[in-house]
Amino acid sequence: MSNNNCMHGVAAEFADAQSLKAAAQQARDAGYDNVDAYTPYYVEGLSEILGERPGPGPYIVLIALFVGAGFFFWFQQFLNTQGYPFVIAGRPLNSWQSFTILTFEVGVLFAGITAALTMFVRTGLPQPYHPIFNAENIDLASSSRYFLCIRTTDPQFHLQKTTDFLTELGPLNVSEVTC
Repeated sequence: MSNNNCMHGVAAEFADAQSLKAAAQQARDAGYDNVDAYTPYYVEGLSEILGERPGPGPYIVLIALFVGAGFFFWFQQFLNTQGYPFVIAGRPLNSWQSFTILTFEVGVLFAGITAALTMFVRTGLPQPYHPIFNAENIDLASSSRYFLCIRTTDPQFHLQKTTDFLTELGPLNVSEVTC
């Protein structure tokens, strides 16, 4: 292992999801908080072990839905009663029933765009480079291997102790992750 001034953390490679979950639980029990897992598919229960909490995304999307729908309903109301008050087919100017379809569609449009933007902000995308790409065999995380990385930002992180701790968990490989 090389000594580099710019360290992201220490990564351990596991062969299966159960080994990764057990290692993640032991890391949490040992007091490590800044731990990331990289897997080829979703592993049930891993998010809870790592202590990830749901974000405010659903509430932000719901607010965007109501803001978009409310704005467009007001906009249609304004146009039909103030901007261009034409009587069409004997219908009253304030015919809110005819506004419901477009109001719904614009509300869903606002919610969808907000959901996509919230996802990009929360995940930090687009991110063409991440230090974890420097870990040994990390390309296998998209097909067959499972990785657990303890970052240097963790208060418990000490290079030698963390490396020894991860080695005791029985991984296939332990490597330093440089920036």
